[in-house]
Amino acid sequence: MTQMRFNKPLGLAKTLMSMNQSEKALPLLEHAVKLDPTSAMAHFRLSTVHRQMGRTADAKRELEEYQKYKDMKEKLRELYRQMRLVPEKKENEDEPRN
Repeated sequence: MTQMRFNKPLGLAKTLMSMNQSEKALPLLEHAVKLDPTSAMAHFRLSTVHRQMGRTADAKRELEEYQKYKDMKEKLRELYRQMRLVPEKKENEDEPRN
């Protein structure tokens, strides 16, 4: 249930961003980050919205959070792979598709 609650605001925010409605996407992305603070994608999109709104410091902070959680996910994936718990990662699997 939590994953569904997380995906809904994230997906709606992506749609709003594609329609150049960053102001409406902002609260949805902030909510998505509250639901899952470790979501690299939520931080990436939040960084993008801040940048579009001219909030450079906030954009930089969220981009740093994105990179931190993206790196953490990659390290965990490698550990799991070494333990043979997950298959090899596909190329560009974790790259944002903005």
